[in-house]
Amino acid sequence: MSMMKPPVATAPVYSSDAYLLLDGLALEVPVMAYSLDDHPRIESLFRGTRHADIIEVSPWLVKPSRGGQLLTAPRTWQKHGIFLRSSAPMSALAEHLRSLISVRLPSRQLAYCRFHAPRWASRLLESMSPDELSAWCGPVTEWQVYTRGAWQVYQNRNPGPTRTAADEGWFQISQGQIARWQAEESENFIDRAATFFGCRKEHPEYPQQRARIIRLIRQAEGYGLSMEYQVLHYLELAWRFESELGHPSWVAHLSDQTQDADTRLRHAEQKLFGLIEGA
Repeated sequence: MSMMKPPVATAPVYSSDAYLLLDGLALEVPVMAYSLDDHPRIESLFRGTRHADIIEVSPWLVKPSRGGQLLTAPRTWQKHGIFLRSSAPMSALAEHLRSLISVRLPSRQLAYCRFHAPRWASRLLESMSPDELSAWCGPVTEWQVYTRGAWQVYQNRNPGPTRTAADEGWFQISQGQIARWQAEESENFIDRAATFFGCRKEHPEYPQQRARIIRLIRQAEGYGLSMEYQVLHYLELAWRFESELGHPSWVAHLSDQTQDADTRLRHAEQKLFGLIEGA
């Protein structure tokens, strides 16, 4: 069972146990930290690990100082970092976070986990049971993540053991979590497609429009269009030419998987818009 919907907070405020976890792939973390804070403490999570060769894209643990601007200017990092609280020494906290760099999939393979990216942090934390959350958090007592236009708060009232970098990969992702994320991705894609086609939720016809999008997505998948951009390409064509694409000749063409998907879509687009003649 996943955790309940998190409460919403105002922007994070300084305390002695406050830290930031920032994405080095998106931000120049050392430059930002020292330009906005006179006495920050910063630690690269990839330092001293098997990921040291790509340390330039490492997530960073940052401890802001009292009176610094890092916390008073959250817009500089809130899209590419999260706020957390922990009373553990910074060295122990960094070690525990290093143990989370990779997680184990149901296949037993290891995969990088971008738990420092707000979008993924919130989805990951919301998919955990209380026991999983306790183990994942270790010495972290609170996470604050800016997502869905607000600060979501995830509290750990039962701190688990503090792990080290040597334990990396100890956390097991369940098949249920993966299924949940796949369903969320599907819903998000449908929402994006509806927005693309100008469908508005307040419009009386929105339920029918959304149902049409879902039906067309299923058609695309039936034709073997597996990439998101391919499905969207098909949706663009079918939104305008649905009756034409229902003809048996077009069904046969789009179902012909001896041709790659992009070739089938490109031919359909050119023919439907009159750019080429013949079938």
